[in-house]
Amino acid sequence: MKQRDKSIDLMKSILVVQMIIAHITFFFSRKGQMSLLGIYTNLVVFSGFMFTFGYVCYKAYIAKSNVKLAKHLLKRFVITIIAYYISGLAYTVLVDGTFNLRILVRILCFQKIPKYSEFLLSFAFIYPLIYIFSKIFKKMTSIHYLVLALLSFIFTFFDYSNIKIPLLGVFIGTTAFACFPIIQYSSYFLAGEYLAKKDKVLDKLILGIALLGFTIFIGSIYIFKQLPERFPPSIFWIIGGYLFVYTYFILSKYLASCLKETNLILSIGANSLIYLVGSNLVIFTCYNILSKLDITFTGTYQLLLILIIFLLCLTCSYLYLNILMKLKSHQHQ
Repeated sequence: MKQRDKSIDLMKSILVVQMIIAHITFFFSRKGQMSLLGIYTNLVVFSGFMFTFGYVCYKAYIAKSNVKLAKHLLKRFVITIIAYYISGLAYTVLVDGTFNLRILVRILCFQKIPKYSEFLLSFAFIYPLIYIFSKIFKKMTSIHYLVLALLSFIFTFFDYSNIKIPLLGVFIGTTAFACFPIIQYSSYFLAGEYLAKKDKVLDKLILGIALLGFTIFIGSIYIFKQLPERFPPSIFWIIGGYLFVYTYFILSKYLASCLKETNLILSIGANSLIYLVGSNLVIFTCYNILSKLDITFTGTYQLLLILIIFLLCLTCSYLYLNILMKLKSHQHQ
């Protein structure tokens, strides 16, 4: 049985918990994502997942001479697309309340991209890109990584309003929906892949870029008196999260050694897709129920509600994961 990288699982666990809390506070708090926690989470989480995705994909797919690469990547692609459909349809039914046959067809054909699920679509379509470019990734040098990262930054100056096809927006951005374009965020994927290839933790070049990026991010807020554009992302938004993401990586590398393989915290990161989709289903369901009851929570009661829903998200995902594991063990017997 292959050994997992505990540090990456730990980093993913932190990111999953952050995303769940941010989603809950947006749905059940008046401040929503405009709170400092919400802004910070928005800046860090998707970028952090892209970073860990690049790191894991290099170790799992690119570095190995795997004759079944297409099969493995196709399986992951299908699983992630199914997760996207589940989350997207749940949002449409439970939150939007606009579900009908026409909308179902539009969602299935990627013509309508439901909220709080679009990030899953971006991750899904990275898998075919890995297959296409796997041999190129294997041969890349430090200069190649730097050039590709710079190209991804240049794409943030693209006129996103020209993109009218939703699925194309997954790759290069659009104003049609709240997208996480793969190309613009790819520098995080490349950084993770680069560190995995070099088997490094502290890299002076990446640290320098991270510090410079955060300085420019803060400078842009001071000059323009507002946060950089997130949907679709501006150059300032993209580079703003580097310092935090890299700090997460460094800390996770050093803290993971203190945790056992079976630690519940690591389990969240190791099964991040289940926890992300499971939490979405719990949040959407709770929102649907509470909106029908027309109950408003404030002060301490609001904090208690957020805590209860957070624990529900973790518990339901954990129980589903255990059922899944038991089913798999019975199949192998």
